[in-house]
Amino acid sequence: MNETQSDEQIQLSWKLYAWDAQSEDNLVEERQETITIKPNQKRALKFTANEASEPVYYLVAQASYKDTKSILGIRFVREGIEKARINFPSIIQYPLLKGQETTIFSCMHSMGTTTATKNNKLTLELLDEQGNQITKYSYQGDISGEMLALKKDFTPQKDYYDFTLKATLITNEKTIENILVDYKCGEIGPAQCPKQSTPTKAQTQQSQQESQAQSLQKLANILLAIAIITAAIVLLARMMKKAKEKPKKKKILTYTLAILAALALMATLAPTAHAAAYPQWSQTATMAGTSTIQNSTIVNKTLAYGWSYGNQATIEGWARAVANPAINVSYKAKALLCTNASCTATSPLQSGNTIIEGSRLKLVNGAIKNTDISWAGTGYSNDSPYGHWANPNVGPS
Repeated sequence: MNETQSDEQIQLSWKLYAWDAQSEDNLVEERQETITIKPNQKRALKFTANEASEPVYYLVAQASYKDTKSILGIRFVREGIEKARINFPSIIQYPLLKGQETTIFSCMHSMGTTTATKNNKLTLELLDEQGNQITKYSYQGDISGEMLALKKDFTPQKDYYDFTLKATLITNEKTIENILVDYKCGEIGPAQCPKQSTPTKAQTQQSQQESQAQSLQKLANILLAIAIITAAIVLLARMMKKAKEKPKKKKILTYTLAILAALALMATLAPTAHAAAYPQWSQTATMAGTSTIQNSTIVNKTLAYGWSYGNQATIEGWARAVANPAINVSYKAKALLCTNASCTATSPLQSGNTIIEGSRLKLVNGAIKNTDISWAGTGYSNDSPYGHWANPNVGPS
């Protein structure tokens, strides 16, 4: 309702996604419009979804007025459409070690209201850095609304730190999904990478930046040394000129000049000390991997969603979604290097460097995302949902 005494304009944004809004790749349609609301007037908003090829949609509606936004997430289902989706292709452990049995797997399910999607083929293919096949698994058959998990056990013939898992889903001879999951040691845990592991682009850029910084520091040292030598020569030359009649004093000044020149030269050649550290660590303080601590719990209750879907508006109520959900919450933090005694001044740390003994670190909250909160369980029109970070003093929004 417009509670002001004048006409007000509201900016509306509509984003229609297939399945969910976790990736912009799922965006189907986007619309922008402006509406005018008169004083004390209410307006009902309407969005007509013309897209009808997907079984499940997620509509994000946003109304903006000055510095205020109101956002709604609306999930709805189209009946009679059969389509399956890959839920989570992965490996059971990392890295892949020679002679140690491991597993590739993927979960998938049928979406919407249908009991099962027929005529499917799922292919899992594990590839090394050069694209050579390490192992492969295929499944052909129906995919049910309830979660279906498929796996293959295999034993690597060598160690693998950098590789890719490729998952492809084909229904009725049409490719529905093609997912690539890259496992790069340089991104997962640089400290544990073997020497032959390929560095990431970020690591290469960081190494180049550090090399340039060291070169600039060395140049600065050389210029400083030259300035010191020049000043010393000028000063001593004047003193020696005055000491012509005193050979002993002249000899002492000559030795002094030689010593100063040697010290200046040593300053140009001395190694530069770097005080830096990993900004990431694990719960055991091994500085490799993401600075994340994950807490999990299982709730022995049923999670349900409220529904009103399809053209049959009378079909609404609560639909069972997840039984005994396993809830996961990840907390992140980052470390900064203190540059003064009170730690009020800090500098960012670059991953891959080392900390000088006695250095002080300051821990601060890392960036949070809604994907830090999730609960496991899926099927039919539902997926393992993500949570929402909220101010505890305000409550959920």
